[in-house]
Amino acid sequence: MDRRINMKIVLKQKFPFYIAIGTFFLALIIAGCAPGKKPFGYHLLKINEKFVDENLIKEEWVRFYEQHRRDAGMHRKPLEEVNHIFINTVIERVLTELYISNRKDIVVSQEEVSNYIDKYVKPSYYAMLDEHSPIPESYKDIQIPPSKFEDTRSFLQRLRTLPEIARKYEISVSKEEINNEYEKQKMANVLVIGRILVTSNQPSKFVDEIEGKIKSGANFAELCRDYSLDQETKYSGGLVGNLRNLHLIPHLENNLDKIKKGELLRINPDKKSITFILIEDIVPFYHPKEEIEQILLLQKFATSDAFKQWIGELKNSNKVEIMDPLYKVFQVYQDGKYAEAGKLYEEIYQKNKTAPHFLSQGIECYKKASNWKRVIQLCSENENRFPGLRLDYYLIKAEAFFRLNKTNEALAFLKKAEKEAGNNSLNIGRVAEAYFGLGFTNEGIALTNSIH
Repeated sequence: MDRRINMKIVLKQKFPFYIAIGTFFLALIIAGCAPGKKPFGYHLLKINEKFVDENLIKEEWVRFYEQHRRDAGMHRKPLEEVNHIFINTVIERVLTELYISNRKDIVVSQEEVSNYIDKYVKPSYYAMLDEHSPIPESYKDIQIPPSKFEDTRSFLQRLRTLPEIARKYEISVSKEEINNEYEKQKMANVLVIGRILVTSNQPSKFVDEIEGKIKSGANFAELCRDYSLDQETKYSGGLVGNLRNLHLIPHLENNLDKIKKGELLRINPDKKSITFILIEDIVPFYHPKEEIEQILLLQKFATSDAFKQWIGELKNSNKVEIMDPLYKVFQVYQDGKYAEAGKLYEEIYQKNKTAPHFLSQGIECYKKASNWKRVIQLCSENENRFPGLRLDYYLIKAEAFFRLNKTNEALAFLKKAEKEAGNNSLNIGRVAEAYFGLGFTNEGIALTNSIH
């Protein structure tokens, strides 16, 4: 009998190999709030013998979720791989912050943070307000989430540190790239803050009279209250915030560099009304070219192989320990440490005994590590727990006994598998394939003939 092995028995998947990120995120929130449960991120990662703050991990998970929630490719990945990608983003952040904190020459004051927020962040938030949002009198009055201050500090620290590292790795930015980004920002990052007064276009003398009052310096808010037909702005002084969001004033976009603060525009959008537009303020919030160069260098470096190399060097010079096997196992498997990966999957399964996926993965790891005795043991321990997978376990045990040169036992489990397959032609085909694959040709032929 030819006992050459020409096939590989793989556990048939009857359970999903991935959990959609949105569902997983919700599960984490629920788990973190459940009585008696440890909050998400608790003792998940240790760097230099110190546990990483769970709040930082939660914060990174929210960013990670927002970044990937519409990423179909990420949703299709196994949970172990998603966790691997996520935990590495946390490690990168912590190691980068640790490096910067050790650089005594890098100091960002609270005043610098506040100035940056006033100059760039608040205008960008104000620019995103639409007609359904409450609009403050000044863009400087807009409320910024407290977390944004720390984010800004971190950004400024990186901006002062990482570009110089990028240059050491010979990463550069061309003048063309800088100029293109500058022109792009110059067009996009300008607030045109204004007020509007909408009135009927008849009689024309009445309209001219209102225009004259505005030009002579009359209180625009009072004129709105007395004459404006637009109920949404009539009692708010006509304030509409960023005029560029209205999309009804092509004159603005076409002549952005010519419009002046204090200018009064008069347009006739629907032939039935006249809209007066008072340009109250013009606020550019684009970066100068020297800052754009630094920002582009930072962006290039963060997505480069050089950054991965630099992080790798930081990992080697710091002690990084992933404490949860569900976040550790993917990398261990990728490194070819199959026996260790099998143990990690067993540990995961012990915490999630209703999820046979982890058990199945552990069995596959032990197969790759040629630990056939452990494969047999795990299949035997769980074939009654998951009767729907019993056929799979019989086939795997048959291969395991065969690998241990116990052909009689291998044949016996193939016979059990044949009985378990019943009249299901698909399952009978799988068993026949196993017969042939393990060299039991006569039995394979007999079973194949029985279904024809």
